[in-house]
Amino acid sequence: MPSDQSPGHQWRNLACGVVGRVGTRPDRMRSLLSITDSVAAAPSFDLVIDGISGELNASGTSDSIRSPTRRCWTAGAFPGTSEGETWADASIGHDAIGARVEAGERGLVHAGVSGSRPLYVDVDHGAVAWSTSLDVLARSASGAGMPDLTAWADIFVFGAPLLGRTPFEGLRRVPPMVSVAPGQPVAEIPPDDWPWFTADPGRTSIDDVLECLDIAVRRFVEAGPTDTLLSGGWDSRVLTTLAGAVGTRASTAWTTSSDIGTALDELVAGQVASMLGTPHRIVRGDPERVGHDVAAYAAAVDFQTAFHVWLVPLAESLSSGGATWVLDGLGGGIFLDSAFDSGDRDAGSLGWSLTARYADGVESLLVPRVAEAVLERSRDSWGTVVNALDGRIQPGAEAVVAYLTRTQPGIAMGPHGLLAQHTRVGTPFLENDVVRASLDLPDSMRRGGRAYVELMQRLDPRLARLPTATQRTGRRRSHPRRISSLSAATWFRQRLGRGPVAELIAPDLRAADVGRWQQELNTTSGQHVLRSLAVLALWLDAYGEVLQPDADGVVSTFGAGRVG
Repeated sequence: MPSDQSPGHQWRNLACGVVGRVGTRPDRMRSLLSITDSVAAAPSFDLVIDGISGELNASGTSDSIRSPTRRCWTAGAFPGTSEGETWADASIGHDAIGARVEAGERGLVHAGVSGSRPLYVDVDHGAVAWSTSLDVLARSASGAGMPDLTAWADIFVFGAPLLGRTPFEGLRRVPPMVSVAPGQPVAEIPPDDWPWFTADPGRTSIDDVLECLDIAVRRFVEAGPTDTLLSGGWDSRVLTTLAGAVGTRASTAWTTSSDIGTALDELVAGQVASMLGTPHRIVRGDPERVGHDVAAYAAAVDFQTAFHVWLVPLAESLSSGGATWVLDGLGGGIFLDSAFDSGDRDAGSLGWSLTARYADGVESLLVPRVAEAVLERSRDSWGTVVNALDGRIQPGAEAVVAYLTRTQPGIAMGPHGLLAQHTRVGTPFLENDVVRASLDLPDSMRRGGRAYVELMQRLDPRLARLPTATQRTGRRRSHPRRISSLSAATWFRQRLGRGPVAELIAPDLRAADVGRWQQELNTTSGQHVLRSLAVLALWLDAYGEVLQPDADGVVSTFGAGRVG
C-alpha cells in the first residue's frame, strides 16, 4: 500500500437509513454498502428506512420488521430502547444515537446527550437521510457535492467545523441531544434543555463524582473484557485504576507517544502501570509511515479534523488486542478540571485568541488573500457561536464552550472516529451522570487539578502523589518529533506541492527546501495547518467523482470573490 493511501472506511457497526419520503436514497445506500470490499470485515449495518428496520448483512439483504420501530445505538453496549422510553430518555440515559418511526408519523433521528459519537443528516424534500458515517451520506446523495469553505476555514483555525458543519455543503452533523425530523431545519447547537448548559456549584462532592465514574466503568467492564488507554495524564490514570479494581480479568493499559518531543507519556504511564500491577503495552510510531497515518486518520474521521494523527499506530494495534472495550478519558479535562476559572460567564468573553489557536499558522503559511478569506469565514463562524450561546450557559458551566467548539467536533473524533474503526470505545467521563456531578462540584474543586488529586487520593494515594507528564514537561524537547522527521516532511512537501491545495500555500514555503518544512512541522500551529491542508488534499482525492467539476477551482481560490 502506498504510504499516502488510507486503508479506506471499515464502517464498523454502521447505522444508516432514511425517514420521511424515502425516494431512491435507500437503494443507493444498499448498493453502496453491498459492493464495498470492507463490508465483509464489518460486523453489521443497521438500517431504519421509513418504518422498516433491520440488519443489513454483507450480501445486502435485510430482515425487516414493520413500523412502528424504535432503534438506538451506543458504542455497542446498550442496544435497543425500553418500552415507553422517549428519544430524550435514550439520549440522556444511554448517550444513544437513535431513529424512531411511530405509527402514523414520519419519524425522527436524534444524537446522544454528549454528541461525541457522530450522527450526520441530509435534509431535503420531506426526508431525512442519516448515517453514523459521513462517507455513506456523501456517496449515496443524488447530486454532486461542493466543499463547505466555512467548515474548512474552521478546521484550519479551530481544528474542526463549528455549528454542525461538515466538509460537504448541506450535509450536517447533529449537535448533542438534538432531534431531526422531515421538514425541520437542523439546529446548530444543543437545545435550551440540554442538561450540560446548567450547573449548581456545591451541590455535589468528589465522592459523588467517584460513585458515578465507578458505575460507568463497571457497566463497561461487566459487558466484556475492558482495556484502557493510559497516557501521562490524570483522566487515564483514574480509568485504569477503576477498571483494574472492578474487572475480574487483568486489563491491559495501552500507551503511545503524543509526539510532542518528549517520552514522558510513556515513562509516566509505565510508572502508573507498574504501581497498579497492570499489564502495559507501548506502541511506537514509525516516521516512515507518517503519510499512511495522516491518510488513515483522515478517512476514519471523515476528513473533519487533523487532531491526534499520532493515534493511528495505537488504533491499528488495538485490532489485535482481544478486549471487548477500550476506555478513553475524553472529556475529563473539560468538565472535571475546567480551564475556565477566570469568572467569565459567557462565550464571547472567552475571546477569539483563546479559541482560534491556529490563526497565526494560517497567516504565516497561506497565500495572504487565502489567509484573509479563511480568517474572515472563521471569525463569522465564531461570532455565530457566541450569539447562539449567549444567555444559555449558567455560571459554572462555561466549560461547554470549549466542549462544543473543540472537544465534541474535533478531539472526540479520535476515539469515536479512528479508534472505533478498530474496537469498541467507551468514554465514561462523558456519561451524563458523571458530567452533571462534575459541573456541580464547588468551583474551587474544578481548578488546578484539585479534583483529580482528590479522586486519586481515594483510589490510590500513591498515584495522587505521582506528577503527570504535563507537570514534568519543560520548554525544551529532548526528542525529535516523528511528524517533523525528514521522511515525514518530505511526504508533506510532496503531497502539498501538487493539485489545488498547492495554490493555497504561501510561495516562499512552496519554494523552500525540506528543512523549512521540518521547521514548520516542529511548531504547534504550523504543524496543525499543514496537517489540515493534507486532509483537504486527501478529501479532494477521495471524493473527486462525488464533487462538482469546479470544486477544485473553488478550493484553489478558497472562494475569494467567487463564493458567498
